[in-house]
Amino acid sequence: MAEYLAPESLRWNCPEEWLPAENTDRLTPTSGIIGQERAVRALEFGLAMDSLGFNVFVTGLTGTGKMTAVELHLRPLAGEGPRPDDLMYVFNPRAPEQPRLLRLDAGRGCVLRDRLNRFVRDLAGSLPAMLQGQEFQGRLDKAVEEFKTRQQQLTQNFEKKVRAAGFAMVQVQIGPITRPEVLPVVDGKLVPLE
Repeated sequence: MAEYLAPESLRWNCPEEWLPAENTDRLTPTSGIIGQERAVRALEFGLAMDSLGFNVFVTGLTGTGKMTAVELHLRPLAGEGPRPDDLMYVFNPRAPEQPRLLRLDAGRGCVLRDRLNRFVRDLAGSLPAMLQGQEFQGRLDKAVEEFKTRQQQLTQNFEKKVRAAGFAMVQVQIGPITRPEVLPVVDGKLVPLE
């Protein structure tokens, strides 16, 4: 059976006798984590481990105070001992699935990151103009010419070896492209391999 409820009846109010003081002015705020004794003990245990390669893994639902708990326990430890190195993982072109680890003095990782970001921004702004300049085009044309010359030398040397072995190199048209093919020479005539 349905019953109509007024909004006031849907709100719970803490009974005044449950409160330890008239107001919160004289109460000292808590400095720890409430209701997570086991998690706090595990975190303290993990942070007390002074062993290379030992890690603390914290998991839980979003908004449950994981980061706050870790920060509360790490803050007092932050001034103890030497400052740890900055660890940065960078792309490894030889093995993309295995990034390279860079160890930098504490605080230098941010400097490197900021300088690399600035370099990329500057390069993105200046590179198009550099690629369209006359100096670059001259160098590009020279490199292409050197490549063509080298390619011709290699091809000529190969053709000499092919002729000496009783073959000839010819260009064969296949659709819109041509490709080189080596054919045997019998009685002065080119003969298909078949």
